[in-house]
Amino acid sequence: MATDRQIRPEWDDDAERLLAKSDRLMGAAIKQEFNRNPKGPTSTEIDAVQHLYTTSVAGNMYTVLWVLEKSAEGDVARVKAVVPAQFSETDVQAIKRQVSAFGSAELGRVFELS
Repeated sequence: MATDRQIRPEWDDDAERLLAKSDRLMGAAIKQEFNRNPKGPTSTEIDAVQHLYTTSVAGNMYTVLWVLEKSAEGDVARVKAVVPAQFSETDVQAIKRQVSAFGSAELGRVFELS
């Protein structure tokens, strides 16, 4: 099994667009912090079936939502969204609805966290 250091981050286009909505320097810092250790101490698996994780970054001001994709070639942290929030919800469906609503508003089109 791969260690956390072997997880390769890959950012979906929508995640990149949402990240670009933040200040340029903040966006770069968020990406650098997450890429350094996607499954670090601020990460929580919120959906064990889909391997959906949240990782708090930037002093807990932003949350990166990502899916762990396991393969023989190496594990990938597929980043789906970056949101300026922390979730007090523990219900994964409620979190998905909140992120989908935020993404839709920010991107100006339907965005669904799946």
